[in-house]
Amino acid sequence: MESLGAVLKNAREEKGISLYQAEKDTFILRRYLEALEAEDFSAFPGETYLMGFLKSYAEYLGLDPQRMVSLYRNIRLQEQEPPIEDLVGRPRSFPWWILLVVLLVIGVGVGGYFVFPRGGGAEAARVPRPSEAPQERGVRFQEEVMEGVFREGDAVVMRVGEEDHQFSFERFGAETLLVKTEQGEFPLQRGASARLDVSGDGKPDVAVLVREIRRGEEGAEAVVRLDRHVEGPQVLVEGGQTREVAVEEVKEGVPLLAPIGSTLEEGRRLSSQVVLSTDVQDIVMVELSFRGPVLFRSRVDDGEVVERFFQRGDVFRASMRQQAWLWLSNAGVVTARVGGVETKLGEVGEVAVWLLTWVRNTENGSYHLELVPAY
Repeated sequence: MESLGAVLKNAREEKGISLYQAEKDTFILRRYLEALEAEDFSAFPGETYLMGFLKSYAEYLGLDPQRMVSLYRNIRLQEQEPPIEDLVGRPRSFPWWILLVVLLVIGVGVGGYFVFPRGGGAEAARVPRPSEAPQERGVRFQEEVMEGVFREGDAVVMRVGEEDHQFSFERFGAETLLVKTEQGEFPLQRGASARLDVSGDGKPDVAVLVREIRRGEEGAEAVVRLDRHVEGPQVLVEGGQTREVAVEEVKEGVPLLAPIGSTLEEGRRLSSQVVLSTDVQDIVMVELSFRGPVLFRSRVDDGEVVERFFQRGDVFRASMRQQAWLWLSNAGVVTARVGGVETKLGEVGEVAVWLLTWVRNTENGSYHLELVPAY
């Protein structure tokens, strides 16, 4: 069977192209080109980006992109071992469930004869209807650690001090979701972890890890891990010296989530950009012009996620009322104009995720259209 990496490497070498030249021509970082030729798929931030880079690189080398995708799929299939039962066959067994059902029916009949009153007796104990049972606002988080599957709108209730506080999961995208609390909405990336302050006291109450976002039978769902172990002294290394610090001082590892439009990390590499400032929130036009190959995904307001591979000369336009998520595999070759204002989205070869959203200024009542980094 052909090796995907070998096919790519041989095609490049036959054309006399160096990795440096390929990086320059395709706008794909060299480390990703090397990962494709070495079949090191773990080097990519996600399969979506891998597929986009693979198709673009194949076209650049004059190869059939679909054939390269098929080779990649074959590798993935070989990595998945079939269950042993499928190989040797499952032995037939006696249908014991039939016997269990018969015994259960007999047991219920005998029990009902002795337990339930028969005619003229005292009134049977009243069983409350399901609607009369006390209703929780959401799943109650009582353990130290909990992991489960959540859908859009699912809520979690946890006790902090003497009070209950609730947060919910909203607006599932292909790579992100929003955590909604009493303090505001917080974007969280798939595979990312952050500390969340649900009580509003400025201290982290729970660590939230989004393991996976997938499309289930009933719609989008996310596998999320919740962990209360966010408080207590930790060891921070500074210049070879160690000292005990409170968890909110630790800048490395898991960050404390900040509301949309703000950040709690002074050393954050990217900061929010104010694109427009107006007295009223209005509909704006978002226009992206592509100068090279880019795998681009977007979600405007409450619409569906739209994904497409753009080439040089392509243009994307959309009207936004409240917010828009923008995912780009090669941000530096994209020229963005938001409401007529040119905005930079990243560097060549950089994978970037941005949230474009209206934020109200509580001091003077005006509105800012902000570009918030979410990756």
